[in-house]
Amino acid sequence: QLAAQLRNTTPGAFDWAEFLQSAEATGLDQDAWLPVMLQVFAGDDPALLVRNVGATLGIQSLREFAQAVGRKNSPDEVLMLLQEFVPRAKTELPVVVTVVVGLSEGLPGGRSGLTKSLKQLSTLDQQNFLKLVTLARKDLAAGEQATTDASMTIALQGLADDPESLEFLIDALTSLVNQQPVIISALAQRPEPSAGSALAEAIPQLSVSARNQAMAALGSSTPRIHLLLDLVESGQVPPLTVEPNLAKRLMSSKAADIKERAERLLKTAPPADRVQVLAEYSPCLTLQSNPQRGREIFLKNCATCHRVGDVGVNVAPDISDSRTKTPEYLLANILDPNRAIDNNFFSYTIVDTNGRVFTGVIESETSTTVTLKQPEAKVVSFARSDIEELKNNGVSLMPVGLERTIPPQDMADLISFIKNWRYLDGSVPKEVIRK
Repeated sequence: QLAAQLRNTTPGAFDWAEFLQSAEATGLDQDAWLPVMLQVFAGDDPALLVRNVGATLGIQSLREFAQAVGRKNSPDEVLMLLQEFVPRAKTELPVVVTVVVGLSEGLPGGRSGLTKSLKQLSTLDQQNFLKLVTLARKDLAAGEQATTDASMTIALQGLADDPESLEFLIDALTSLVNQQPVIISALAQRPEPSAGSALAEAIPQLSVSARNQAMAALGSSTPRIHLLLDLVESGQVPPLTVEPNLAKRLMSSKAADIKERAERLLKTAPPADRVQVLAEYSPCLTLQSNPQRGREIFLKNCATCHRVGDVGVNVAPDISDSRTKTPEYLLANILDPNRAIDNNFFSYTIVDTNGRVFTGVIESETSTTVTLKQPEAKVVSFARSDIEELKNNGVSLMPVGLERTIPPQDMADLISFIKNWRYLDGSVPKEVIRK
């Protein structure tokens, strides 16, 4: 009955918001049933549903519906939606942008699937698509007066093929920091060589999460993989900062040139001095140890960055959950802290515009500020305009060479404390505590 009502109503006359409220009152889970229901109502004419209720449907629901139409992958229905709405950009910009982006997200092949459909449009409608892309950019420039969601507008630029939209994305990568994830995704979709070059050039200055996303984008395209490896070879990207799964994939590439370069640049063996120190200290794991004494050693050498129980501060990774960690594992990571580094705990150096130098881990980033956390839980915030250089040092904040201040017996006590700290309050038998 509702499907018939939708088909017979005049555009905009159906009160979709009221219907959704009624449906929600019945206890139905909109997230589960709404996309399916919309497809049923739309039948083989998705344009009719969007025309009648698109303005009241809500952007997310409209996006999900367009995605569903794309996944259905009926060329006639996709073309029908594009023919109906691309010419309406001037009067219904948010709806049209949402429909186009949603279709691209659902269609097999994403951008390539949408491009195939766009090529079937008339010459006039292909021109209308370019006008849509331009109108969306102008709308975004209106700031708070913009009618279309910024992330949707940016995603749309990734679906175009005109030089103006590409130039916009390249500029936005550094100017719209809070939109970097969607900008990187949009640039990754563009086939132009300059899009890959822009991603590569920006990587050294990107935030941790954005840098990983950009490296993954370069690593997913054979022509662009060499751009990533060029950054590693030039020292702009430390090998350890390349996500392990990506590094492994590149080192096992079927392309001989990629495999050779990746193995040469990304396969990192432990430094010889660390191998030697680890061999010298391994016997300490057989010594009798005192976890209470180890607590004092931890307080003296580790507590400025690590917290275990009620001792220390949280600057570096959490090492308190040590029940599944072997003493051998703990020893190796103490003596060779760069063996494996969590992406959130690389050491960064900031040089401000006054020439002052600060080193720490990045606690948070916004479009306007960067906050470093330093040993002893000191926090320093910088306006981006005050930053002359932001560099990932490619190593852990934890220094190499603790063996110079922690002799073997002290190391045995320290590891015993890290393993057994939760048992030292007398609530468990002493026999449980590993000596």
